[in-house]
Formats: sequence, structure tokens, C-alpha cells
Amino acid sequence: MNRKSPRGSAALTGLKVVASLLFLTGTLLAADPVVSNVQGLQRPGTKLVDITYDVTADTPTVAVTLRISSDGGTTFSVPATTLTGAVGANVPVGTGKVITWNAGTDWLGNYSTAMRFEVKVDDGVVPKPEEFAYIAAGALPASSWAGAQAVNAFFMGKTEVTWDEWQTVRSWAAANGYDIGSVGAGTGPNRPVTNVTWYHALKWCNARSEKEGLRPVYKIDTAIYRTGDSVPTVDATANGYRLPSEKEWEFAARGGVRTNGYEYSGSSDVNAVAWYVNNSGNSTQDVATKLANELGISDMSGNVWEWCFDIYSGSNRVLRGGSWFSNADDCRVANRSGGNPTYSLYFIGFRVARSSVP
Repeated sequence: MNRKSPRGSAALTGLKVVASLLFLTGTLLAADPVVSNVQGLQRPGTKLVDITYDVTADTPTVAVTLRISSDGGTTFSVPATTLTGAVGANVPVGTGKVITWNAGTDWLGNYSTAMRFEVKVDDGVVPKPEEFAYIAAGALPASSWAGAQAVNAFFMGKTEVTWDEWQTVRSWAAANGYDIGSVGAGTGPNRPVTNVTWYHALKWCNARSEKEGLRPVYKIDTAIYRTGDSVPTVDATANGYRLPSEKEWEFAARGGVRTNGYEYSGSSDVNAVAWYVNNSGNSTQDVATKLANELGISDMSGNVWEWCFDIYSGSNRVLRGGSWFSNADDCRVANRSGGNPTYSLYFIGFRVARSSVP
């Protein structure tokens, strides 16, 4: 993840260059990488420009790229291909780093008084979206439905998708080739969306990914899945939104590697963590109003049943967590259920996950 920093200037012989600094923010498990002390200097009598900088990070090496602008940073179209020094992959962190740009080769005969150098650094650490919990890799207990399955690291939504969130993406989707423009229901803006089929949930995930500039997960052949009731393929390298797998769902509901072994998600007292038939008032309730679990995730017991991607039996898909309409037994983290992917019911919703990839 790269963000621009404040800029400093340096006048050079034959060129006037302003070097832009870049700081990285929002990293997951490490302090933010920082680029500082960026300066540019043309070597006297040559067409070589040295760009110096310092970089600190919690990783031993970083990837460094350089872009060059001749119009004050409006566009970065000046060729920056003949580079040597501290640029590219696996650059050790430290001070006094130097990138040498051969302007004579890349930009011979050109001149500007509004140059900008943009130095970017990437430590390779995946940023955590604010509304997501990071689920460290681990394994389900042997007592789980299919034994002690390994679970890779991923991100899980802290709440179920709300009616307000659904509508925001649905409006964008309707204008961009999706067929979910009139589906879904909700009893309040911060209550879970309901009346969405498994197919609707997948297409909404793709629409949100496209809307936010991420790579959609679900495909029909090579095309983005936007219409119809089809079982798509999964692009495992995509960084967009998706339904969790069943083992991901259960691992997160149990508290991941921080688990306390509770019967429900976050407690062995169902009333502390779940909206279910005995306390819901016969309706969904605002998300995150009950106690969160060990990972800061809410409503994985109760409120609405949640679609997972996996097959339950035949063509049915997995449903997990119980709902406002369920008894306490259905809200246990070990409980499994399933439904036809075309079901659109007032007690079924979903939450989204993201893979731990850039």
C-alpha cells in the first residue's frame, strides 16, 4: 500500500527537480515504513541524476520504485527505465540510499523546471481494512465437523453486511451491469441485510470489489460474475471481497488462535453474544450490540444465518451461526446447517472475508 508524502525541493544544474517523499501507512503487523530525506542532485557535467533517500521499516528489505514527472506531478510519464542503485526488489532498509537515473539515455534533449520525483516503498505487509479482523493461521480443534483442519490467515468482516452497506453497493451495481438492483431487505440501516440468496451474495461481493478498485474473486470462465444464478470459479489470487469458507467461518467464530473454547462465539452465555428467539423481539437487531468474540467479531452467533461458500450436501450451500429466529442450540459455533442457494429468507444474510494477499 502506497501513499504520497509532503514534498521537498532541490535545484539542480540544468534541471530543476522536486523530490516527493512517500510514507506507507496502515500496515497489519508492523510499524509503517517511512521514506525521508529525499534529495536530488545532477552530477556536474553529466546527464546522471542521483536521488538519495533514507528508509525505515520493520521488514529487513523493501521494494522501491521511482516515477518521474515533468509537469509538477500532474502526470508521471517521463521514462524512468535506466536506473541503478537502491531501486527494485529486496532493497535493504537504511540511510543514504541512492538511485541513479540516466536522464541522458531516458530523456535526452528534454528540459523542465517542474520536475517531480516520486519514490515509493512497499514492505509487502498486507494492510488491514478497518472493518475487518485479522485471523492468524491456525487449525480447528479435532472435535470440529471434519477434524483438525488447517486454516490459512485471512480477514473476516467484524459484522454481518448491513442493510445500509448492501444498498450502497447495490446502487452502484445496478449501474454497472449487475442484476441485484432490486433484491435484499432490512429492518434498519445498521441491521443485517436479509432476503439475499447465495448467488446474490457472491455478486454483491464482486460489485463491492469493483467499486473499490479490487480484483473480483468470482468468475464465469474468464468474465466477472455479474448476472444469473451460476456457480462461479474462484480466483484464489484476487484481493477482493468473498464469502468465507466454512472452516474459515468456524475458526473465526471460535476465536481463532485466541480461542477460549466457548460454546457460542465469544461466550458460553448465549444471551451475552447472540440475538436469538428468546431475546430478539422477533426481528433482526443492530449489528455489534452484543459482546464481540476474542477477535473483535460480532454476531457470529445469532442475528442472521450466514452463507458460506462451501457445499453442504448436494447443491445446498453451508449456513452458519443461527439467527434471531433460532433456538440457542442453533447458535453454537459447532452447529452446521445448509440451504438451497436460491433461498431468499428473512433470517438469512452474510458477512464477507478477504484473503491475506496484496
